[in-house]
Amino acid sequence: MGSPVAAFWNEAWYRGTVTQLGQLDLAVFFVDYGNTDTVPRDCVRAALVQELVEPPLAVRWGRGLCNTGFIRGR
Repeated sequence: MGSPVAAFWNEAWYRGTVTQLGQLDLAVFFVDYGNTDTVPRDCVRAALVQELVEPPLAVRWGRGLCNTGFIRGR
């Protein structure tokens, strides 16, 4: 758990970290959006080095999470 991964979710690959292990699924926290969802194991792979260059875009802001991509002009 906590491993950096790429998860195929909603027809695209997204960066995340594994937060919970299941037999068939993994709970993945999507580091650029701040949400968590369940993804089938066969749709999750280890993150590539080039996917780890950018820091996560979702950051704690007060009591919740905020996507800083807009602030950075993305």
